[in-house]
Amino acid sequence: MTGRERRSLFPVWLRERAFGLVVSEWGLCTVGHLAAVSILSLYLLTTLRLPPGLAAGLILFATLSFRVARFLIAPLLDRLSPRPALLLCLASGACGYLLLGILPYSGASFVVAVLLVGAGFGGNTLRVYALASGREEGRLYRYSALNVATNVAAAIGPLFGTWLFLHLGPRSPFVMATATFAAAAVLLLRVPGESLAQAGRSAGWFRSLGTCLTYSGVRQSIVVRMLLFLLTSQLYAVFPLAATRMLGAAGLLGIYFTFNALLVSVGQIPVTRLAMALAASPRVLITAGFASYGLGFLSLWLWPTSAVAFVMVAGCSLAEMLIPPPTDSLVGGALPEPLRVAGFTLNMLAAAVGEGVGVFSGVWAAGQLSPRGQLPLWYGVLALASLAAVVMVVLVVRGPGPARVVID
Repeated sequence: MTGRERRSLFPVWLRERAFGLVVSEWGLCTVGHLAAVSILSLYLLTTLRLPPGLAAGLILFATLSFRVARFLIAPLLDRLSPRPALLLCLASGACGYLLLGILPYSGASFVVAVLLVGAGFGGNTLRVYALASGREEGRLYRYSALNVATNVAAAIGPLFGTWLFLHLGPRSPFVMATATFAAAAVLLLRVPGESLAQAGRSAGWFRSLGTCLTYSGVRQSIVVRMLLFLLTSQLYAVFPLAATRMLGAAGLLGIYFTFNALLVSVGQIPVTRLAMALAASPRVLITAGFASYGLGFLSLWLWPTSAVAFVMVAGCSLAEMLIPPPTDSLVGGALPEPLRVAGFTLNMLAAAVGEGVGVFSGVWAAGQLSPRGQLPLWYGVLALASLAAVVMVVLVVRGPGPARVVID
């Protein structure tokens, strides 16, 4: 490990000014996006006073769009160089939120707006993660920086959104989101052009997807991402019900989630530095992360109290620090630059599948077990699932092979 890698993240950001600006633009977008998303249900139900069924359907459509629309724009992003691709995404997101902020509500305008937002925000995420792959030195730090930015945005975005909604009007969070996307574009224009150079272009979108699957690092990352989001989804899909009915701690729910966001935001860089100092492999870090999930879930199964719930949240937070950066590195380290957008598209598709399975199974199980007073049993099942994930990682994850250049 070099002396440069022993330093904290922030000197790395200062030295890699271009990447610091890219992370900043992505963080700005994420703050604005989460500020708007956090009040979306309130806007539909209390401002527009839509029927609950219609509001629920629109929220479901928006949620799916934010996840899926990125895959619709990904083939176009794959053909563009980084700066135009990022600017296109930022323009799409800004236009979507501008429509929500200034146009009178209609079903058609809402659908168009959320599709634009989904394509813009999701496409921006794809491109930023592909750029973070960069050179091998400092790659784990760069992915850790993105993880920190995500959690900081998750902590402050909803606070901005709620305050604006209550004090400046119900559409003001959408205007704020538009402004953050526009400010992000200004930041992006300050990135030196040579820092966003592209080594080559892929040889066709679907061919690129197929080629990505020939790399062991991509296949390993797909497995890990699905398992990660299957377990991570339990924190927001099932835990609110557990805190309310199992623990009788509904008043602590916001504190639990704030605790989670703060732990990841503050702890990510020290954990990454320790991993670098120990020269821990992706396999070791990912295994430790799933073990941390298992210990957290096990504790709440054995001792279902509001105090032990903090231990469970801490276990999940540590897993969120340990698993995503090396998982992203498996993709970034395995693929040549022309294939990285396609590779991260597969990675995020795996995350969406894992999240969907996790939410469905968790909500179904909680609905069956909670009325019988047996909800703690689900956390025992999750502990076993975490153990199974540990075994699978040990068997599946290896170091990525060398990147092979594929250029048309």
